[in-house]
Amino acid sequence: ESLMAIHAGELYCQPADQVRWQTLAERDGVVRQFEIAFRRRDGSIVWTRNNARAIRDLHGRTLCYEGSLEDVTERRRAEEALAERTRLLEAVRTVTAEITRELDLPTLLSLICNRAAELLHAGMGVIYLWDEAGSRLVPRAWRGLDDRVAGLPIRLGEGLTGLVAERRKGMAIHDFHRSPYAHPAYVESTGAHAAIAEPLLY
Repeated sequence: ESLMAIHAGELYCQPADQVRWQTLAERDGVVRQFEIAFRRRDGSIVWTRNNARAIRDLHGRTLCYEGSLEDVTERRRAEEALAERTRLLEAVRTVTAEITRELDLPTLLSLICNRAAELLHAGMGVIYLWDEAGSRLVPRAWRGLDDRVAGLPIRLGEGLTGLVAERRKGMAIHDFHRSPYAHPAYVESTGAHAAIAEPLLY
C-alpha cells in the first residue's frame, strides 16, 4: 500500500479548478473535456483533460468520482506557441505599416525602439547608429533608461552592443550582470537580468 505525500488539492495550479469541475460533476453527473493544470513535484506544469462522473448512493449523495486524466501538455504548448507567433506576426505587420508612413528619422527610430521593447516585453531599449566620422556607435533613441547611461557612445567590440555591431550577428544574454559582454555602465545603473541585441543592417 502506498500513500500520497501531499493532499491531492495541492497539485492544482489553480485551486479553483478543483471546485469548478466538481461543481459541474455534481450538477450534471458528469464532466467532459475539462482541462486542468497540475504542478509536478519538480515544479513543472502538466496540462490534463479530465473526464469524470459522480458515483452516488441510493439517496443521490456523491460517494466518489471516477474517470480519467489525459495528458494534453504538448497540445497546449503547441497552441500557446502558435498564439504567440500569431501575436508577433500581427505586431510586426503593424510596426511595418507604421514605419512605411513615418519619414522623420528621429521619430522613426523612437517608434522602432518602443515597438521592439513591447514585442519582447522589455522595460529598456536603445537604438545606436554608426558614426563614420567618430568610428563609434551613437545612441539615437532609447526607452526606460537614464539619459546619462543611454547617451553613452560605444566603440566596436565594446559590450554586447559593440560586439553585435562588430560581428553583425544578433546575440542574447540570459544572465546579464555576470556576462563578460555586459557594459559596466549598464550593469551599474540597471536591474536588467537579460539582454538581446540585433544589428540593424540596410
